[in-house]
Amino acid sequence: MSDEIKPCPFCGGEAKLIGEPKCYWINCQNSDCLTSSGINQKTEEEAIQYWNRRVDKSEPITMEKFLDLMYSTTGTQRLPGEESMVVGIFSPLLEAINTHFLGVVR
Repeated sequence: MSDEIKPCPFCGGEAKLIGEPKCYWINCQNSDCLTSSGINQKTEEEAIQYWNRRVDKSEPITMEKFLDLMYSTTGTQRLPGEESMVVGIFSPLLEAINTHFLGVVR
C-alpha cells in the first residue's frame, strides 16, 4: 500500500492526515473546499486507504454498488424490507450522480 495521500477528489487541493492514535482522518487543505474523509479510522494507513478510494467514472454506479458502499461505510446491516424504501429515496440521487458528476447516461 502506498503512503501517498491523493489530492482532494473535488478540488484537486492538497490533503493532509489529521488525528491521534486510533482516530485518523484526512482533510482537504483548500479553505474554499474543506472536504474531509469524515470517517475516523484506527490507523494512519486505513485513513489514507479510505481517502484514496475513487469512483470508476467509466461506468454508472448501480443501486447494488451504491447500497453496498452505503452500508459498509456506515457500518450498518441491511434490514428486511428496508431496501425498497432506501431504493425509492436514493434512486433520484443516484441518477443525478451518474448523469451530472460522472457524465454517464444509462
